[in-house]
Amino acid sequence: MKTLKNLRWADSQDMKRTIVHGEMIHVGPHAFRRTHKGHAVDVQIVEVSEEESASGPLLRVVARVWRDGVEVQVDNPLFYLNAPMLVHDGTFEIVDGERVRNLVEDPQAALQQIVFDTLTMTALK
Repeated sequence: MKTLKNLRWADSQDMKRTIVHGEMIHVGPHAFRRTHKGHAVDVQIVEVSEEESASGPLLRVVARVWRDGVEVQVDNPLFYLNAPMLVHDGTFEIVDGERVRNLVEDPQAALQQIVFDTLTMTALK
């Protein structure tokens, strides 16, 4: 695994969550395009913030989505308790004889991935 930039300072799950939420909020609103089941999917992340809950702070995301240019209804906001910030960088290492994916901190790519995964399981079924 490559050296972590920010998460290496986290000495608890709460500290990790604070770092991840801060990094993703800093990414802020933006748009991206993916393909799902042969359709062009455009996603606009409208808002990224944090909201308190009984389980602890949640990452709160408001998104809009279009499939082939037609807007699809999204049940906003989307909430994430332990959002990941590590994504596969396309490279591998051999560890104890096994091929292991290298992960890197990339809050924008991680935010896009969790939102897109959520949308494909809900609005884009």
